[in-house]
Amino acid sequence: MAIEELGRAGGLVLAQHVGRRFPGALIQGDTLFSLYEDLAEEASDSYTLERVREWLGGYERALDELGLDLPYPNAGRVTPQQMLMSVGDQRLRASLRERTGRLAGMVALGRHLDAMDQAIPLACDLIVAGIEPQSVVAVAQLPPGSTWRDGRDAVVTMLASLSYTVEEPLNPDDKWEVLLRAFAYWELPPEHFLGPFLQRVPGVDTQSELDRELLLLFDELDHETEAVRRAAVVERMRRLVRAHSPERWRT
Repeated sequence: MAIEELGRAGGLVLAQHVGRRFPGALIQGDTLFSLYEDLAEEASDSYTLERVREWLGGYERALDELGLDLPYPNAGRVTPQQMLMSVGDQRLRASLRERTGRLAGMVALGRHLDAMDQAIPLACDLIVAGIEPQSVVAVAQLPPGSTWRDGRDAVVTMLASLSYTVEEPLNPDDKWEVLLRAFAYWELPPEHFLGPFLQRVPGVDTQSELDRELLLLFDELDHETEAVRRAAVVERMRRLVRAHSPERWRT
């Protein structure tokens, strides 16, 4: 579609599509990115940030398809993980993070059938929320009923782009570490953590400090009925595990 430039004002170009009644304003990509950075710092939960993120994501995808460089450093590119964290609806953002963490935990624990059942619907919902890099689109495009063998590379790549780097455990001790990490850092729901924890926890004489404190918190969670207070207990549990975790889990 032909565009006619009508004039300039500061960093804006006044332009009009042929056939449109009113002109529009063109903004440079680096200016748009600076606006995104300012909003992310000052209004992280705003609808405006969500819209600017969508525009910037579309701009970056268009340049990528055309083989053009960004007008700002690649380090400044809006990553899928940043897109996820800047979803304006807090409830939706929390739900997507929890589901992504749950998927990462399933992959890491070798629950491949469950992982494939979750991966494609999650990718579709991420796209609806405006998080649509190629890594997510590739999972959404997997045929229904895809096996882990068919979808493994796409799912692992999507998780990595969302900052969930997963490695399947080689032995039972590794599996327990993965479970702890998934619960502490990947928003794995407590109901997916409690059963394996109780199966593994040793007798009183050989329990670690982490074992004992988690048992106390699980007991507190079991007796709590209010949703807000239950969520607060779960967050204390996650902080506790993070406090006992090695530095390598945090990357």
